[in-house]
Amino acid sequence: MLAVLILQSVLVVLIMLLLDIMGGFIMLIMVAIGWYAWKELMHITFLSCWGMLCLINGAFDCVRLVDLLVKTHMPLFSSSAPLMYNINAAVQLAIPIADFMGTALTWSLYKDYEAQDAGQAFVVPGGRYGTLAEEAPRPAARVGNNNDGDAGFGNAAPRPFEGQGHRLGSN
Repeated sequence: MLAVLILQSVLVVLIMLLLDIMGGFIMLIMVAIGWYAWKELMHITFLSCWGMLCLINGAFDCVRLVDLLVKTHMPLFSSSAPLMYNINAAVQLAIPIADFMGTALTWSLYKDYEAQDAGQAFVVPGGRYGTLAEEAPRPAARVGNNNDGDAGFGNAAPRPFEGQGHRLGSN
């Protein structure tokens, strides 16, 4: 993840230098959420937000790349073109690739998170996430007043719309 975030950060700087302020600002928000996810030791919520932004931004950047290719009469890279043209083309090509790298990485991390035994991730020392070694025992769910001697706990199925009604303000 760190390599993808560094690549995206470099691309944000380059896109701002190429004066695509709006695209750079949107990508800056995406990268900032990615860095925050990294700071929070890869919390799945922030990773998911970063991954969704990578997917959406990558789709828009692909459309922008296709628009660039359709409207220009020159090839994407050309030795006869000025250096800034080739740098701009390289940045425009690298941005959707970096975005989709973030999307693929997030999807892989999410599927790994989902496959864990306890279904909850926790952070272990060193910044990696893992599973709980032993799941804590869970109390039995309260089912309701089922009058079979177990004081409302047990394996009986809930029975909706049964029992005594209560009014507010009455004892």
